Amino acid sequence: MQDVRYAADASTTSSIPITNGSTKERNKWLELDYRGLAAAVHRYVESQPALFSNLATDKADLAKLRDLGRKVVVYNGLSDDAIPPAGSIDYHERVVAAMGGHTEVQKFMRMYLLPGVAHSSQGRAYTVGGRNDAVPLPKLPGNANQTPTREQDQLFTALVDWVEKGAAPGDIVLTSRDNSVSYPVCVYPQMTTWNDSGPATQASSYSCK
Repeated sequence: MQDVRYAADASTTSSIPITNGSTKERNKWLELDYRGLAAAVHRYVESQPALFSNLATDKADLAKLRDLGRKVVVYNGLSDDAIPPAGSIDYHERVVAAMGGHTEVQKFMRMYLLPGVAHSSQGRAYTVGGRNDAVPLPKLPGNANQTPTREQDQLFTALVDWVEKGAAPGDIVLTSRDNSVSYPVCVYPQMTTWNDSGPATQASSYSCK
């Protein structure tokens, strides 16, 4: 954070060039051993209250948000390769511990864990062989996030209805682009669970338990 020499050079991160007139030396991060990396992480954690207090997104005490009547809908793919779902679960459990239990938290915050969904952008999950048509995904607006409608944006619509109509979101059925697979996603801590009967590709074969 304070020594630009530890930044990667353009060959490592060509899409995020680092420019600094003080020195052209880069890639000292490659010299870090595990002890040095641990020390760097420790310094980052220590600096958060002073330098990043307005950016911290892991605060478990959401009393102000709750008291202002705000609502939050969180979702994470269970196959997310960039944002591990265990991190979202850990944060949610810390909120639950700080805010009086699942019943109290669900009055203002609900989380969904999406089976089979990896890191996505505008609803496009991680692709295998260039195709992901059979992966059930939440419907999201297009590339520019333009004019979301109820048909386009399931999770945002659920949030709008919660805020504007007081209708707290429950199970939400996701369907793949090719309409071959569907299943319900559940309000955590409930999970999408097969009923031990029926086709594994149809939402009617699953329950939230």
